[in-house]
Amino acid sequence: MDGSCNGIQHHACLSRDPITARRVNLVNTDTPQNIYKGTSEYCKAIISRHIASNDSYAGYPPALVRTLATRAYGLMNEDLAKTPTMTFSYNSKKYGRGEVIESKLMEDSDVRELGFEDRSKLVNYLNNVVEEVLPKVAPSAYYNMKFMSFVAKYLVDLNEVLSWTTPDGFPVTQAYHKVEQKRVETYMSGEVMVLKPSTVDVSEVICEKINISRRVYRDWET
Repeated sequence: MDGSCNGIQHHACLSRDPITARRVNLVNTDTPQNIYKGTSEYCKAIISRHIASNDSYAGYPPALVRTLATRAYGLMNEDLAKTPTMTFSYNSKKYGRGEVIESKLMEDSDVRELGFEDRSKLVNYLNNVVEEVLPKVAPSAYYNMKFMSFVAKYLVDLNEVLSWTTPDGFPVTQAYHKVEQKRVETYMSGEVMVLKPSTVDVSEVICEKINISRRVYRDWET
């Protein structure tokens, strides 16, 4: 049994958002809804406006925007929109989304024939269009994630850990700690080993027991 974009379904339920809920089939409709198709249609509407526009977009001058939009219109479809829409609710970032878009575009023979610079501009253009559309397609996911990010940053400032308990009683703690490492140069082999803190503690005890000289270098890494 599969859901209709489960991540966005969860956000729709959390915020009681009827608009997003409808798009992911959480409320009764005459026909099944397809949020991926909805994303692609929103994108094509923006691209259509760009084809006839005299405005700059995403840092590109008007003439280049029209060229990119004309090329992008025929490439934008449900398949291209699916992964960016699906991962939006997991707070996917622009760089990763761009990689997904480029990978999908490379299935088209005309795109594969483009030079690196032209292809990169096309990917960046479409990435910006998708980024503009997703908050409109799934507003509950967008605002929920903004709120959660605000709370997380607030707790970090207080040196607190983000934690909660699920409705069925499962405790969740999101704690990301800085990792301390120690660099050890041994006289036995002359090699440098990077050891985790727990390993270093044990190795120092062993070295002391067998009376081996050692020098320890401390590196701090995040």
